[in-house]
Amino acid sequence: MSGGYRDAVARALDAGARFAGLHATASGVHTALVSPEGALRIESIAPDGVRVPSIIDLTPAAAWDEREAADLYGVTFDGHEPLRPLVEH
Repeated sequence: MSGGYRDAVARALDAGARFAGLHATASGVHTALVSPEGALRIESIAPDGVRVPSIIDLTPAAAWDEREAADLYGVTFDGHEPLRPLVEH
């Protein structure tokens, strides 16, 4: 299922969408993307335990958002190395 999240984000970016933000909640990680026409799209994933695939290789702008989610919600982003603290340094 986690591949579906990364694939959906990649497809949206390939279609011209721009990364608008990523945030975590107790129920999962949510990524906002904006299409060239201005339509908002949310891609979400419920963590497998506390692990979620990173999207920073697809959109480097997600780096600080992933670091914040890791600090505040304990989510581990696979592929985000090194995942240094942002909020709690």
